[in-house]
Amino acid sequence: MVQRSRRCVLGVLALAAYLHAASCVSAETRNLYQKKSEYNVVIVREDSDGMRSLIFEENGAEQTSIDMKDPSRLVHAYARAIMSSLAVKPKPNRMLIVGLGGGVMPTFLRRNCPDSYIDVAELDPEVLSVAVKFFNFREDQRMKVHIGDGRKFIEDTRNRYDIIFLDAYGSDSIPYMLATKEFMVAVRAKLADGGIVVSNVWGSGSNKLYGSMVRTYEAVFEELHIIRAPLSENRIHIALPKKAGLTKAKLIDMAGAVEGNLRPRVDLSGIIGAGYQDAAGVDDGKVLLDKDAPKD
Repeated sequence: MVQRSRRCVLGVLALAAYLHAASCVSAETRNLYQKKSEYNVVIVREDSDGMRSLIFEENGAEQTSIDMKDPSRLVHAYARAIMSSLAVKPKPNRMLIVGLGGGVMPTFLRRNCPDSYIDVAELDPEVLSVAVKFFNFREDQRMKVHIGDGRKFIEDTRNRYDIIFLDAYGSDSIPYMLATKEFMVAVRAKLADGGIVVSNVWGSGSNKLYGSMVRTYEAVFEELHIIRAPLSENRIHIALPKKAGLTKAKLIDMAGAVEGNLRPRVDLSGIIGAGYQDAAGVDDGKVLLDKDAPKD
């Protein structure tokens, strides 16, 4: 999910070109669909240029956007940056994505990793219906959606995954129970040998728990790399359960070896080169635990 704030709205005149690329809602958008599900108010909007977006709640952040004139293109910067995972695991056998959104990311992965099996855990059945109807998402023999709680799916599945993507958001934040140490331990346990965890997280400018999220990853995984999505508050965490000795330079080289094979091409080496951040430079936080979950 892409971060969207009041600053985006206030800066629309000065930054119109960027804001369009980042898919901020324009004055010319119209609702194609709106329905209250058990979990969200699911809204699909489209602007006059054919940019279609999924949001939860009236003023929620965008979950997915697709350019109907070029539907294979990854519109959001975070969606392009998260594909840096393919630099580390270019030929995954099995992947899990927690959070379907409009299904743009799993569709891209299905196209570019045709021999892979992809499981998607999605809480809200209405989101699946909208992904199929409005965002060209299709299940097949190698890509299946599992409706239900993503944490429970991970805890219960017998599968082991080469890449686990964590991209589950409510209307404006990651559910706390998908950010705790206990959850990350469960995620780590479902990795295949050499597997990695890749997460889309808002940075400290929009997420007061960001430092704590970084500390939580470091408490569970032995190696953590952070990539800032271009011109965005989104941070991509690439977490490894064992030390691999990867560096910024190594990741750039690995990205250069795979980016030309992606359709459409994604400048992974440029994204890593410009956006790589050292986890040690993140402000201190405390490890997030289930017992400290905020009370409703």
